[in-house]
Amino acid sequence: LIYLRPRGPLDCSDGQVLHEWCLAGWGIAWRSTWEVEADIAAGRLVTVLDAFAAPPNGIFAVFPQRKHLALRVRLWIDFLKHHYAQPDFWSGT
Repeated sequence: LIYLRPRGPLDCSDGQVLHEWCLAGWGIAWRSTWEVEADIAAGRLVTVLDAFAAPPNGIFAVFPQRKHLALRVRLWIDFLKHHYAQPDFWSGT
């Protein structure tokens, strides 16, 4: 176990910039798995603090009611369910 207090002038809220800094070895960032999975698999990044990972988040479609729902809305919701409910979508395979 290593205790580390990060120091330095780097501070950013842009996910892409954080990703690039981590790839350059300039720090650590808390990112979603889908954003960094390919770099982890390729060995360009390593996971740290896995015990502190955020719980999975849901994706929700909010619509007025189920009865008399417009066909295009129903089709859009079905499309979202079909694609985002597949574990392979999130794993990048």
